[in-house]
Amino acid sequence: MKKNIFLFLSLFITQLTFAQKADTLGLVTQVSSTGVLLKWLPSNYNLWMEGTRVGYNIQRSEVQLKDGKWKVITTTLLTSEAIKPWSNERITNEAKTNPELNNAKILIAGRLLQENAQPGTSTSNAAEIQGQKEYVYVMSLLANLLKNKSSEAMGLFYEDKTALPGKTYLYEVTVNTAKKIKGSEVVTMNQPVALPNVMGFDFYVVNKSVELYWLQPKYSGYFAYDVYRSLSKNGTYEKVNNNPYLGELGLTVDEKRMVFIDSFPEMNKTYYYKVKGINAFEQTSAFSEILTVKAVTFIQYAPNISKASSKDNIRIDLEWEVNPVDKENVASFSVWTAKTQNDVMKKLNDKPISPKTYTYTDARLNKPTFNYYRVCAYGYTGDSTCSLLKDGFLVDSVPPSKPIVVSGICDTNGVVTLIWKKNKEADMYGYRIFRTFYKHKEPTRITDSTYKDTVYIDKVDVNSGWKKIYYAVVAIDEVFNASRQSQYVEVLLPDKVPPTNAVFKDFKTGYSGITLTWSPSSSDDVKYQYLYKKSEFEFQWQQFVRLGGDSLKITSIRDTLTQTDVWYEYKLVAEDSSGLRSPEEQVIRIQQPEKDPFPQVTNIKAVASRPNKMIKLTWDFNKQATGFKIMRSQNGQQVETYEFVKGTKREFYDTWLTTNTEYTYAIIAELPDGRESVMSVVIKIKY
Repeated sequence: MKKNIFLFLSLFITQLTFAQKADTLGLVTQVSSTGVLLKWLPSNYNLWMEGTRVGYNIQRSEVQLKDGKWKVITTTLLTSEAIKPWSNERITNEAKTNPELNNAKILIAGRLLQENAQPGTSTSNAAEIQGQKEYVYVMSLLANLLKNKSSEAMGLFYEDKTALPGKTYLYEVTVNTAKKIKGSEVVTMNQPVALPNVMGFDFYVVNKSVELYWLQPKYSGYFAYDVYRSLSKNGTYEKVNNNPYLGELGLTVDEKRMVFIDSFPEMNKTYYYKVKGINAFEQTSAFSEILTVKAVTFIQYAPNISKASSKDNIRIDLEWEVNPVDKENVASFSVWTAKTQNDVMKKLNDKPISPKTYTYTDARLNKPTFNYYRVCAYGYTGDSTCSLLKDGFLVDSVPPSKPIVVSGICDTNGVVTLIWKKNKEADMYGYRIFRTFYKHKEPTRITDSTYKDTVYIDKVDVNSGWKKIYYAVVAIDEVFNASRQSQYVEVLLPDKVPPTNAVFKDFKTGYSGITLTWSPSSSDDVKYQYLYKKSEFEFQWQQFVRLGGDSLKITSIRDTLTQTDVWYEYKLVAEDSSGLRSPEEQVIRIQQPEKDPFPQVTNIKAVASRPNKMIKLTWDFNKQATGFKIMRSQNGQQVETYEFVKGTKREFYDTWLTTNTEYTYAIIAELPDGRESVMSVVIKIKY
């Protein structure tokens, strides 16, 4: 523990202007309502001992920043005599009325003991003596940071009450020797500001406890924390830690995060947590945001059927067990059976089996000779997990012990190497290997036959999109009794998979433009969806649309920026949060048809010629057509389709006529996109 506390203090001290090297002082300052508070920390045991003997001097210089450098205006020596630790008599007397000084009292006594020790009088070896010195030194630094009064008693604290508002000062603390070992800090005398809140407060629920995380950025000024818990968000909070929390024995999760583990007092309740920081001058920050944590535990492991035997060859007695960590998480059990391993299983129990019951007797009459069983456990949150199959035709079988998996590693090519310890049973036959992407679901067996070795090589697709995979091993003896499944080994997979592409489902062309519809990418980490476009006159793709956030739900867009009879190409590209882009697999090419919604045949004329026995029709149409539909009727009847002519024609000769008959004509154009024009005006002519 001494080593861990020293590591923590090293991490805290490196946030100061104090560098970890021989014979230096780390200086900590804080502007208060009454002046400036100062604490200093010697960098090693020898310097600390020297400082206690000769004391420390404090000098204050008023400075101004000019051309990027501090310029000294005036200098004042604040200490008329060197600051030293209190005498043993003084601290003993004051500790009687101030319990906060007890730690400082013990440490000063320990320091005096080390100081007065005569060479050669101790029976301890050099390493033990040095360890004792380091312990007294480290604990003194810790007491220095925890309490201002302890710091003052140990001669490592000073309060400057003569500092003036609006001034900028350079404080220098020096050891009272000719070596001029010092620590320095520039302080601007502004109004005291509130300490920054603790940021990045988050949590992760583990078995019957919660791991609380928060950020500890560099230069935060905090060296300890208090954690509070409540059963009501707006209710009374109680402090969880008895002493200021330094981290896990003084260690942080990484360079920026702290972790605190709290065991839930009761399960299936909701708890609320908040945290505040403590600096080196007993000042605390405001509370962090409040975290809402539900104390709910899922079933972590599948039940294991340990016995399936028959004493009378009529009934089969089942026994199973659950992992000790799951016993409080199981709400009920059920038992299932099938004739073969591949048959659909049938549930045997009519009512849920109590979570305290671990046996069941299959008393069915005329049951098959060979039976396979599975026991499923159900949790309070609706979760469930089932055991591996167990055969029920052997009597008093003893399975091998559960294998112990040593390691599982996947290389960049997707080759997984799985290693486990060899079982010691004399009747061992081999192993079966299982694999799953879901730790809480039934795994898949990946070995067709019983595997003899204890090293297994598997090949997985690193481009499948999965981040991790789980493996387990079951031992098989010579009569095919199966052991309990080993603990899962988690194997991390390399991340090489770009997102899948969106796929065009349909498109429609109309008077207003081209409408595109697609099915979105099936990948769960898509950040942006792009739609690119180019016309037949362009060589480079142009970004037409970029969708992100909630707009990723959009799967249909109408492109109104199109021109008549121009061909356009479109493609979809998805981009994930790692910047990987989907392959450009699908390109669709679409022609924009006539965007004029009402083309019509115009200037229709008819001329009758009895000598030539015909009526000649002529017309105009200024659009492209594939053909024209000639409409005709007689004596006032409704016109109907009479004849078709090519789209290049603009005249028609009607020769199927009857004299003294009135004919009515109209023309409809057929367009290249399958549409028809509006019917022309109707004209009448007597033949």
